[in-house]
Amino acid sequence: MEIISFRYDDELKKELNFIQTTINSNQSQAIKNSIHAFYLYLKNKKQTKKSPQEILMESGFIGSFEARKDLSVTYKRDVVTSGYSFYGYSRL
Repeated sequence: MEIISFRYDDELKKELNFIQTTINSNQSQAIKNSIHAFYLYLKNKKQTKKSPQEILMESGFIGSFEARKDLSVTYKRDVVTSGYSFYGYSRL
């Protein structure tokens, strides 16, 4: 193991004391935990650089759209009257 020494200001001292109190540890363990947590954060951030499409595909999101309020009642009629021609089919 190696020893690291560094200087810190009053603000950092308050933050370190807060971490120590919160996780109920000594100063050395609080610093080690903080470094490890930041390491994991950076590692995860680097690995998760995905395109918006990849994020959507992995989320399971299917889709959304805007429509009339009565669409759930009138959708069959709408498909029969306009849907066929919209998709290039002729009505039988």
